[in-house]
Amino acid sequence: MLITGQIALTMLLLTSAAAAINGFLRIAHTNLGYDPQNVMSVGIPVHQNAHVSWEDRANYFEQLREHIAALPEVVSAGISTNATPPWNGWIKEFEIFGQPTAQQQQARLNFVDSNYFSLLHIPLLTGRLWEHAELMRGARLCVVNQTLARQYWPQGNALGKQPRFPDLKAEPPYAQAIPESNNWLQVIGVVADARDDGLRNPVKAAVFVSFSFLMYVHTQILVRACRLLWDERHA
Repeated sequence: MLITGQIALTMLLLTSAAAAINGFLRIAHTNLGYDPQNVMSVGIPVHQNAHVSWEDRANYFEQLREHIAALPEVVSAGISTNATPPWNGWIKEFEIFGQPTAQQQQARLNFVDSNYFSLLHIPLLTGRLWEHAELMRGARLCVVNQTLARQYWPQGNALGKQPRFPDLKAEPPYAQAIPESNNWLQVIGVVADARDDGLRNPVKAAVFVSFSFLMYVHTQILVRACRLLWDERHA
């Protein structure tokens, strides 16, 4: 009976181990929708009573990004306030102009710049991204992911549509925003899906606005480094 019990326990442990290994392999081979190789996130805080105005804060973040991007070991740098995958974006209720608002209609709201997508190798499927001048003035333009476009505009006509986030408001001096930040946006581009709710869950509907649209007293700079220099530094 003791030997039989040991064999049964061993078989149970082997079965559990096999299931765990299979689960790990499934996660390891999950299509992320972005390329994390040699990419790191650098947090940038704003000290108290510094860069209080909207214009000053936007210029400060952009100047930091430019300085980092100019380093010889850096391939590219982009601003990503809250959009570091695979868990990114803040869940916010939103509306679509001309459409009835469904109960609990939510999307993940991300604050980024145009470099964010090319840095992570997230393809632009249709439309365009923000121009530099549009980023720096906080233009009321947005980009959506493929999941949101398919869910709300299945006929493929997302460009030109107008979503808005009613609760998206400034909280100075902690959070500076453009005037009427909770007003209607215009969709100018659709990007491919990338994991934004962990590795096990399906991709959530997402909206991307410019980093300058609403700026907190902190942000992140995503950096893609050269492979050789990166490996040597962390050897």
